[in-house]
Amino acid sequence: MNLVIPVLQGIDNSHQVVSALLGDHFLEFQINWNTRFEYWSCDIYESGVALALSLVFNPPTNILNGLNLTEEYGQIVFMGDVATLDNLGLSNSLVWVSNDG
Repeated sequence: MNLVIPVLQGIDNSHQVVSALLGDHFLEFQINWNTRFEYWSCDIYESGVALALSLVFNPPTNILNGLNLTEEYGQIVFMGDVATLDNLGLSNSLVWVSNDG
């Protein structure tokens, strides 16, 4: 199962919070634009507990790679064009891929 996690572009959305039910897990994504180095990143929380911090949106990649979270949470893949302030969610996407296929 795949699910697109909605993200928004633009300066007005440079700090956004998106919540999503991914399988049995209700996760909160705190998504931020880094103005100095011009990239998007996110922190992921479950029940207020940080699972992962400062994950950079750099396509194509499973942003959970190397964190020992994929077995329990599946993959969270950022795909499409390189993210800019103005194209996030338009020419790229954040997609959850469940372990169930």
